[in-house]
Amino acid sequence: MNGVSSKFRFFGLWVLLLVSILRAQVPDYDLNPWTGDSFEEKSEPFFEMLALQTTAVRTTISSDEGRLVIGLQLSGGTSSSGNELGLLSGKGGVFPTLEGDYWVAGNLRLQGTFTGFETSDDIVFANSYGFTYRMGEEEQGKWLLSFLRSRMEGPDDFFFKCLVVSIGRKINYNDISFGLGTGLSLYNSGIHISGVEEGSFPKRMEGTVGMLTLRGDKKISPHLEAGMELRLSPTSVSVSLGLYGLL
Repeated sequence: MNGVSSKFRFFGLWVLLLVSILRAQVPDYDLNPWTGDSFEEKSEPFFEMLALQTTAVRTTISSDEGRLVIGLQLSGGTSSSGNELGLLSGKGGVFPTLEGDYWVAGNLRLQGTFTGFETSDDIVFANSYGFTYRMGEEEQGKWLLSFLRSRMEGPDDFFFKCLVVSIGRKINYNDISFGLGTGLSLYNSGIHISGVEEGSFPKRMEGTVGMLTLRGDKKISPHLEAGMELRLSPTSVSVSLGLYGLL
């Protein structure tokens, strides 16, 4: 009984920490300062960063011992271009996510995410859905192929969609799982900034981001894991921290 109580206390403290971080690190999605002749040059690093930050594709499998996973995750993003794209501030901020995974077969996992939060001017909603296929023997397969579609709505100035295709390999060491992966994120954003001169921004931005993914998951208890992930592109970095319950 004491063990169960300690798990709930740990989980409660972790959620409280998440709430505290989110209150202080809300992203800024105002694109108005970039309008003008150089809008594409200034905004492209932001959309590339967002493509990494909003599409976490786990290269390790947390639910080998259970068919259902429920997780909480925070993702921060930054870009080498600057332009207020700090890891925990400005237009990067922290992107919170509620995640769910379910094994429908021994080698096929369905996954989805949802988030909703309020910035200074917007109420933002985002979701994603996709699947991961474990290649090879059901329990021994180390290579994972993933597809994910995501969509963000709510910011006054844009909506954002992504399609991610990735492949990764899982490595187990004692109670730690490591993952290394690579993939492509194809993004499409519709831009609708009000109150500015016509023609000072394009109505659509599209692009492809190549990424490298590094991940580690540590088993805290038989039904609880903590994870950290880095997603890297030539110009952007996203860091994610998560806590996952195995049911």
